[in-house]
Amino acid sequence: MENISLSAYAPMLNIPGTFDTELSGGPGGNTPPPIYSQPTQTTVNIPLMAEPASSPSSFWPRFWGAAKATGGAIETAAGVGVGLVTAWTGIGALAGGAVALHGADTVTAGLRQLISGQETKTLTSQGIGALTGSDTTGEIVDAGIGLIGTAGVGAAAGFARAEQIAEKTITWTRSLPAGSGYTDTFGSMVLSKLGSAVDRAQVLLHEQMHSFLSPGLGDTFAGIRAGLSRFLYSQSSLARYTEEALAESAAQLGTRTMTNSSAILALKTGLEFPIVQGYVTAPRVLTEATGVGAKLASTENQVENAVRDNL
Repeated sequence: MENISLSAYAPMLNIPGTFDTELSGGPGGNTPPPIYSQPTQTTVNIPLMAEPASSPSSFWPRFWGAAKATGGAIETAAGVGVGLVTAWTGIGALAGGAVALHGADTVTAGLRQLISGQETKTLTSQGIGALTGSDTTGEIVDAGIGLIGTAGVGAAAGFARAEQIAEKTITWTRSLPAGSGYTDTFGSMVLSKLGSAVDRAQVLLHEQMHSFLSPGLGDTFAGIRAGLSRFLYSQSSLARYTEEALAESAAQLGTRTMTNSSAILALKTGLEFPIVQGYVTAPRVLTEATGVGAKLASTENQVENAVRDNL
């Protein structure tokens, strides 16, 4: 007769044990009923369930949540700024307030997504999706509101504050220091007659770039374009840096035969000009550029997710 010990595991009771049974060793042998006893052999515990696999990484959803919140903050700031500047028009205050509210909605959704690691839609997107019966439409319209609204409030401010349109003119004067000048909202230039030929050539080329970027008499939507340009120049370090760098680079490259400068040195001088002359600070330009990039990336990601979810 041989004893065989079988080990088992009772998950509900969490009690290991064995079932011992005797097998007959030959003719005439009796087999007693199985009895339960403490384990006398090796016990093998079989877990009730395997350890759950780790969840997929939530890095990218959190990343896009942060980008969404950043873009919403920029939109909110733009809406509040324009609302304050144009409050007296009524329409400007209404438009600025609407953009600011949408920006706050985007910030809230972005922060919730950043914390949870799960894709979070704005209330605007959910509302439009419910009205149209299409989540994709809701996401795309919501993204469009963010981009168009941020730029559109600037146009509204410009329209409200636009000055009377005038012909572009060039006026030379001795009342300004050598090498200096300015361009008004609609592209008319006032330049200094003082200084060397290089001074006059550079200030002319510099201000011609500003004039080129400004609308003139008869241009389509000249008032709106002039106001938007002035708004961006005064409120955005990135826009101000870009325009001044373009203008000075044109001046330096256009006179390098007169100054015997290389193209690389002329371009370097032009790109450094806005910072060296105090128009902007490097940290503010970098911060704003990062925010704009995040806003564009977040919008692109939002549209891609909407289209992909609808396929």
